[in-house]
Amino acid sequence: MIDMLGNLVTREEKMFKVGDRVECVEGYEGITKGMTGIVVRESNSTIYFGVQWDGFQEGHDCDGNAKTGTGWYVPPRCLSLINKEGYITLKDILEKGACKDGIRWFANKFADEKVSFGDLFKTMKRCGCPKDWEKWVREKFNIREEEKYKIGDRFLESDGTEHILAYFNDGEKKALLVSLKTGNRWHEPQVVNDSYNITKDEFEKITGGESSQFKKIVKEVK
Repeated sequence: MIDMLGNLVTREEKMFKVGDRVECVEGYEGITKGMTGIVVRESNSTIYFGVQWDGFQEGHDCDGNAKTGTGWYVPPRCLSLINKEGYITLKDILEKGACKDGIRWFANKFADEKVSFGDLFKTMKRCGCPKDWEKWVREKFNIREEEKYKIGDRFLESDGTEHILAYFNDGEKKALLVSLKTGNRWHEPQVVNDSYNITKDEFEKITGGESSQFKKIVKEVK
């Protein structure tokens, strides 16, 4: 199969599916290395994937599959799957070229069993393993912790308006975004599981599906 640029591409390169969280590992047109998003469309005519990119506003809607302005098609070579809840085996770390001490430790603890990344990291910390071991695993297997928000976090809207994530008390755990300039709600209060560990999916509901318009304000530690 020939792609848009005239390159020969095999069907085996189609390694992503709709709903996968991905990271850009090679810049492509307006998409830069390190950007993250979710696959929303796989084109039938080419080997490109439509991705709804986090915090991106200069794109399109991937033929109606992404929020307006957040979508862009990229070839598979530019994408890497973000592994959030996968498993790892001794064979996996051997293939990635782990250090001998790491291989020996893993083999003694887990043998050939499959172990979740979360359990692996907990065991590493409990055993006092070097901190760079966890870093190595995260980098080699592209593991990203899901960003969480909490009541009191502040966000900039795309037009520069500052908002705060506030608690709404009506007998339920609810949260909403409030403009610090006008005091107006961005959207109706939404139920959250934990007011201090609000997930991206919950934040999406809090913004009424417009989370890409908001960027969290990161406070500098002095």
